[in-house]
Amino acid sequence: MTDLELIERARQKTFVDIKNIVYKNEKGEIIAHDSVRKISGSGDWAFDQYIDSIGTVKELVIRKATQHDKDLFEEILKAFNSNPLVKAVDIDCTDKANILEKTYDLDQNMRMTDDINDIDPKVDQQNLITIVSLIEKC
Repeated sequence: MTDLELIERARQKTFVDIKNIVYKNEKGEIIAHDSVRKISGSGDWAFDQYIDSIGTVKELVIRKATQHDKDLFEEILKAFNSNPLVKAVDIDCTDKANILEKTYDLDQNMRMTDDINDIDPKVDQQNLITIVSLIEKC
């Protein structure tokens, strides 16, 4: 995937489905998801994304980050932050308790496991929209 494609994906908030990705090192050896979690927050590492014919990221190869990678990360971060992540939607402010309870249950049900791969980014996004909407509108 090109730098421009990565930046555009960030601008559009297109997230990678971490449940269906194979992580590898530069030698082509598969890396466990737990190991990737330990290093993913570090600016010392970069990920080369490999996509299938329909544009879905299928494989990430982890390697030491170059200065270009660090600069690109800054551009991606700017693009991601250029549009608000959440736009408030209409919400029934008379039903706050029920809305909060349902949102809490959805969130906690998917977090009952220690496996980060069980977290559904779409459910997380919808929960975020709900809570932001409650704060903004109610």
